[in-house]
Amino acid sequence: MSNKNISYLSVSHAIEDAIAKYKKYESIESCLSWINSDTDRLTIWAYETETFFNEDYVFLTSEEEIFITGDNLLECFDIEQLDLTEDEDISCFIDNRIHNVLEDGPAAHYYHTDGVCLAATCISCGQAGLHFSNFDIYNSKEDYLESLKERGSMLWMTKFVSHSDEELISMFKKNVTKKYFRK
Repeated sequence: MSNKNISYLSVSHAIEDAIAKYKKYESIESCLSWINSDTDRLTIWAYETETFFNEDYVFLTSEEEIFITGDNLLECFDIEQLDLTEDEDISCFIDNRIHNVLEDGPAAHYYHTDGVCLAATCISCGQAGLHFSNFDIYNSKEDYLESLKERGSMLWMTKFVSHSDEELISMFKKNVTKKYFRK
């Protein structure tokens, strides 16, 4: 039974408690709730400890963002830019598109410690710096990245690490070719 009213003296203490409980297969819901309940709490801790300030992150996007599925894609692109039939051309479009989408997008950060993987989402807030949220604990980086993919995120480093070229081309054909050109 979790205690929703739990309180900690510091984020470090809450994270240490969460790690200990996690390793004993106990619920960490109350720890996560406390850590994530204050929007600045995790960010201040991340800056103080420099935990997530490393090269261990992937950029996050989604099929909806890349292909603007909620709006008319033709309002953002000329029809010639989208009427693509060759896989190579489609791949080039997606590569160009991803750089625009990720410019201000979120990233998934992770850090290995004490046999677990600490994870958080990060967004850049311009001059205000980085802001961390959605802290959680996983067995490994792979488990964390898989959970992000299962929730619909597409993961990108210097290329997509969550989806193959074939999957991306298929998404283009579903969201662009079939929607706008092959009715």
